Amino acid sequence: MTLEEQLKESPRLKRWYEEFHSSLASIASVGFGNLVPGWPDTKFSELSHDAYLEHCRGLLDDALNETEDGKDAVVSITLPTFKEWKDKLKEGELQDRDNLGFIHSGCELCGALAGNRHAVTALPDDPSTNSDYYTYEVCDDCLAFIANGDLPNLD
Repeated sequence: MTLEEQLKESPRLKRWYEEFHSSLASIASVGFGNLVPGWPDTKFSELSHDAYLEHCRGLLDDALNETEDGKDAVVSITLPTFKEWKDKLKEGELQDRDNLGFIHSGCELCGALAGNRHAVTALPDDPSTNSDYYTYEVCDDCLAFIANGDLPNLD
């Protein structure tokens, strides 16, 4: 079934689609027409370089604390690179960081009522000249459409 046929068959789907594309047009009109799932690392203080350095200091402190009184400090420790540390953190405790959980406000793209929300970022049309971005909290339906082009089942 074509998109037009689906929209004609379901008035609720048509309203959702029109609201989503109205929001997308508004975002695109200011030069940020590329929506991607997730938020950039800069939105998370847990992934900052300062947090990485604090982690490394903690590893060194732990190693030094193992030195017996009156003995020379001998530390043989390999510290992770910043990238290794970030990747490990994302795979562990921050793997669900883009799942924002239940939020009482409506979806920022389609206006759906309170519910589970996910992180989405609007990137500039030309990221080589503009590193700004906008972040959004979106519903399951909008996330599925952004990620895969899947239309919601609103029946």
